[in-house]
Amino acid sequence: MSSNQTRRRRSKKKTEHLAPDDHGYKRYKGDRRKNEPFSQLVAKTAGVLAITCIAIYSIFNMSDIVLSSNDSMGRSQNADNAGGEEGYYAVQQEEQQEEDVKSTIFPSFELGEEFNYDIYGIIADSKDQVKSTQFLDLAESLIADFADRWGGENAARAILIKGLTTFAPSAAETIPSSTNEVKIGADIPRGLLYTAKRIKDAKVNGKSFKISFAGSSAVTGRGNFFDQNFPSIVASNLIEPFGKLGIELEVRNAAIDGIGSFPFGWCMKNYLGHDVDVVSWDPEMTNRGDTNAAFEAYLRNAIAMDHSPMIIIREYAYTVPRRELLQKYVDLGVIGDPIVINIEAAVAPFKDLDESITPANFKDWLDFGAPAGAPGKTRTNLSLQQHQLMGDLLTMHFLAAAALAAREDLPKDIFNIGPTSKSNFKHYLLPQPQSSDLEYDTASRN
Repeated sequence: MSSNQTRRRRSKKKTEHLAPDDHGYKRYKGDRRKNEPFSQLVAKTAGVLAITCIAIYSIFNMSDIVLSSNDSMGRSQNADNAGGEEGYYAVQQEEQQEEDVKSTIFPSFELGEEFNYDIYGIIADSKDQVKSTQFLDLAESLIADFADRWGGENAARAILIKGLTTFAPSAAETIPSSTNEVKIGADIPRGLLYTAKRIKDAKVNGKSFKISFAGSSAVTGRGNFFDQNFPSIVASNLIEPFGKLGIELEVRNAAIDGIGSFPFGWCMKNYLGHDVDVVSWDPEMTNRGDTNAAFEAYLRNAIAMDHSPMIIIREYAYTVPRRELLQKYVDLGVIGDPIVINIEAAVAPFKDLDESITPANFKDWLDFGAPAGAPGKTRTNLSLQQHQLMGDLLTMHFLAAAALAAREDLPKDIFNIGPTSKSNFKHYLLPQPQSSDLEYDTASRN
């Protein structure tokens, strides 16, 4: 038998098992089920879909029902406590009034003793003690503009306290005066006084006062025009007032996109200048995986520079460990006047205000200054108003220090403070590293 005949027989046997039904579908001969009408099949399918939809709807709405019942129970309890139906409506009205009051009342701050030595207090107390009236006029103009931008004098002074932190030794320190002993912690803030000493020394020695900013894209001003970054704002604000005191101010912006504490922290004399009086560190300078030890290495290399410069820290995250480290170095007498800037802490009381009472500079808090489509408009960089506030805070701090340096009523001995005032001071003789993550690093101790 040929192979073609064999295939034909097998095909015939297969088709014998199947027979078409009334609708043209093939069914096995042994299948005794009745043919199901098409309308019945549609009805069954529709029923299954309806049941499924009802089940899904019930599941998604059950949580709303539970929350609604709980909310109703809470409201009824408040109403019962307040006296029935009238109490219920009274509670609702009171809650709504509280929300309205919170959103429409501009915050007011109590000004304590710490405000005596902010820029407003110092300028008010220096009018008869500073020879240069031109300096005082410029200072008053700057602080008036600062108040106008950020919600008035009361708000501006609160922003200064909340956004700029200075340091003093944990133990009480006294300095000799021509008349008596002045307790720094209870009188002029020690850190501010030490910055004033730096400015006074620059004038006495006929040298310029140099501020050099380090950092990455946030400090360069990415997302804004080049002259809108905070180092440019500091320079624009302070060069003329310092000049009226006979001090040349030099502000350098050495920030470079994408750099970290390493390796730039190991070549700071080339990077920032060997003779700077102030340097800065920025949170964008944390390389991936950096610990607090990397920040400490940057700090120690700064201290070892020619003038053991003041250091400015812009905070963003991991605030506590860095502040604790700075406090340790202040307590050890190695640094005298570090400051920490935290603009988020400064603006926190003003972020949830009703738009009708929100100062103009807070309304566009996250907007950048460069045109649409410009690169760098990311959350890790600073917006136009964030740069403005950074520049304003630093301006007010250095302006206050300059006013103290120019006052003629302060005893000369009052400036004999800080590490460089000690006869045996050697800025390159540093203490052991203080970072806790070096505790088990035996290599650094041997």
